[in-house]
Amino acid sequence: MENFSLELCRNEVLERSNKYRALHSAEPLILDDALNTFAQEWADESAKKDKVEPRAKETQKYGENITVLSQIIGEESCPLKAWYTEYDSFDWDNMEKESTRHFTQLVWKASKKLGVGVARSEQGNWYVVCNYDPPGNVPGKFGDNVKLKAPEVDMETYRKDLLAKTNVLRATYHADPLVLDDKINAIAQEWAETVAKKGQMEADPKQRDYGENLMSFVDVKTDPLILAYRESSKIDFNNIEEVESLHFTQFIWRSSTHLGIGFAKGKKNHFLVMYFAPKGNVKGMFTDNCVPKNPTGPLKPVKPVFDLAAYRKECLDKLNGYRALHSVENLVFDDTLNTKAQEWADAIADKNCLDRSAEEYGQTIHTVTYIDRTDALQPSYDMVKDVNWDDIENSPPDVLTFTQFVWKESTKLGVGVGKNLASYFIVLYYDPPGNVSGCFKENVFPKKS
Repeated sequence: MENFSLELCRNEVLERSNKYRALHSAEPLILDDALNTFAQEWADESAKKDKVEPRAKETQKYGENITVLSQIIGEESCPLKAWYTEYDSFDWDNMEKESTRHFTQLVWKASKKLGVGVARSEQGNWYVVCNYDPPGNVPGKFGDNVKLKAPEVDMETYRKDLLAKTNVLRATYHADPLVLDDKINAIAQEWAETVAKKGQMEADPKQRDYGENLMSFVDVKTDPLILAYRESSKIDFNNIEEVESLHFTQFIWRSSTHLGIGFAKGKKNHFLVMYFAPKGNVKGMFTDNCVPKNPTGPLKPVKPVFDLAAYRKECLDKLNGYRALHSVENLVFDDTLNTKAQEWADAIADKNCLDRSAEEYGQTIHTVTYIDRTDALQPSYDMVKDVNWDDIENSPPDVLTFTQFVWKESTKLGVGVGKNLASYFIVLYYDPPGNVSGCFKENVFPKKS
């Protein structure tokens, strides 16, 4: 073909390759002379045979896409469009299937270099070979290298704009402004990408730390706050405790202080995940946290200063109340246990986990969102109903916190309270430790009648 230029064709393939890669957050490729030569050799061989077939595995050092075209000029004849169209049938649950491997090699993040070969057969068919280095389609590496199509927005700008709109709404309802949190942003982004791959919005069943507003929409320009404003008309502030948990009430929840935003594009819809800390829509707390535009009286503070000494005393009194019900003497505070319990509470709050420490004390660990409103110990004491009094040691595992509460030989207590954006972490140390195998019968007694 008189108008064909191999150099121009290579540059066109490179340019279009990088446009597709950018859609999936992959860095641009660069042309490599050695790869060009390698690809051209196989293009010439394919044109000579007038047959599309991959290079033999024993001689293939690179990733490879190969096709045959009836013409080589024009966008419709560019092989990359056909390869990229495989994304429409790409299955995130079966990423390694053969039918979409042109697409996955095209956008493979780890590939850095490109070689392009083009040759024409005697019958007029054009053979196009693209080689990639490092190669893509590596088994077990698809999740790290094939990413969702990025939304048509700058994430930093999108987050800041949505934060600003949210804070305007909150100010209208007497709630202090939220601030973005990088850690919560990352968690929200991870879930947004997860549901985008599934193609449908759903809550993360493992997520318990944050309040959440989840939305999906087709148009990237959709204003998420529209939904909140629509829901506001359903709110009866005189009967706010009976309201269903709505997007609107989480938006204006006065106790929430931090926000994380995740945004991802699926094949059809955009998926927005907003996580709030501390979480809102907590039963029994709507009246103080969701107030009308024109409240009839002074607003009640929702962020009291935490008093560790007072909370320790509250825990001690609560535990000794339980112990009295089971004919066991009171615990007393121990300064060393208080210090060690506090160290561990701070550590697990930082890690956001409920791991036990290596200390040889008895331990019970609890977590709550609002420490000033929620009794963290009561649910564990209520497990008394599940105790097998004929064989206490073989009761359900959840019972072991209750048994430590009322363990007769435990005499000293230490209390530590750690906090992160989402929760309080309460660590109780007991000395001597309870739940000693073979000693349950003489240490745990039924409630006095």
